[in-house]
Amino acid sequence: MSPRPGDRMRQLLKRLQTRSFGRVFRRLYTIAKRYGFTASRYREALKTFVDDAASLRITPTFPVTADLLSKHGSIIKEIQDLGAEFAIHGYRHIDYSLTDAATFGRHLEKAGELFAAHGVAHAGFRFPYLKMSDEHLRLLSENGFSWDSSTVISWDVVDEQAFTAVQRENYRRILDTYSASAHETAISVPAIRHGMVEIPVAVPDDDMIVERLECSDEETIYRYWNAMFSSVLEHQESLVLQLHPERFFIFREPLFRLLDEAAANSDVWLASLGEIADWWRLRHQFRPQFSRTGNGELEVRYPLDGRITVCWMHADETRFSFEHREANGDCVCRIPGDVLPIVGLAGGAESDATLVGCLDAEGYVYETADRESEYAVMIEKRSTYDTADVEERLARARRPLMKLGRWPSGCRAALAVTGDIDCIDVFDFFNRIAG
Repeated sequence: MSPRPGDRMRQLLKRLQTRSFGRVFRRLYTIAKRYGFTASRYREALKTFVDDAASLRITPTFPVTADLLSKHGSIIKEIQDLGAEFAIHGYRHIDYSLTDAATFGRHLEKAGELFAAHGVAHAGFRFPYLKMSDEHLRLLSENGFSWDSSTVISWDVVDEQAFTAVQRENYRRILDTYSASAHETAISVPAIRHGMVEIPVAVPDDDMIVERLECSDEETIYRYWNAMFSSVLEHQESLVLQLHPERFFIFREPLFRLLDEAAANSDVWLASLGEIADWWRLRHQFRPQFSRTGNGELEVRYPLDGRITVCWMHADETRFSFEHREANGDCVCRIPGDVLPIVGLAGGAESDATLVGCLDAEGYVYETADRESEYAVMIEKRSTYDTADVEERLARARRPLMKLGRWPSGCRAALAVTGDIDCIDVFDFFNRIAG
């Protein structure tokens, strides 16, 4: 499955746009030193990464390209046996946004065959360079993937004035190629797209800090990531750190300083990307059963699951509670009135990804509806929705709404550690540059 010469040139030119030529040549020595001419150095980094994470009961997720799996299958299988989770990172490490759907589909098929042949489990995907299209996401779903983690959210934590003009330019150049959403205007939680769970990645990552800003100071790296984590905890969001194992011994101390603190905080859920995807799907599919009792009350029944937190919220954020009981594995409660305490979606509103994403993120239960009188609030199809529109409609709710906690067991934030495996030895690196 070799690329055509024209495709190779386009890929190479695209990569060079993210780097200054001087930095490319300066980096050659660093690359040779960091990877080594055999796989032993990278294997040591991976094993130490997984062992350190296991000491905190953390399962890291490693997206790896299929061509690397084909060459270094014994190492990948060894790391999987130690407890790591793997995902597909493409058949090769190329910019798939420059390929057509047919080519991407063939790469997915071939990658899946190689993972299966090597006995490496995979349910998720991450696009190389974090670049993809909606059509590529649709193909992932059609090929049976449960989740993807390629959308990017950027935190404004770097004091760019502390760096040179060239360093700032390199940092901004790579940030622009990611098409990142600013955290000031985007919420860092998963979303359902084409039936898959899309889990956002956080930047700045190790590549942007160590390579673009040329900063390897452990205290500075920790300060950046801790600021991101503090923001996530405040807003009850998810933080997915994208790292690269070849730099593990550079970021090891600040990373595990942060993870030690997170592990000691009962409000934080430390999870793999697969676990986050499974949880978000469970939460998305949560549907209570309602029945009218005939005496002016509504009986609400839903599966009793200790991970799911159900609360009742009014528009002013006043929290209500209703007496409940357990019955045949279900939680049952009765609330006054006969209006369903959920959001009704009418006129095709259920097909609006922005609207549904807002409701999912906030934990509101919803269903397709016809009669407005039966629901606490009804939202109809519009040409566009944004978060402010949804909040304005929810504020009109005629009674408390049923709402789900964002994370399992009452946690306030989720934290995942991922490590993209792009190359394992120096020969892999130069093969990747050659396309």
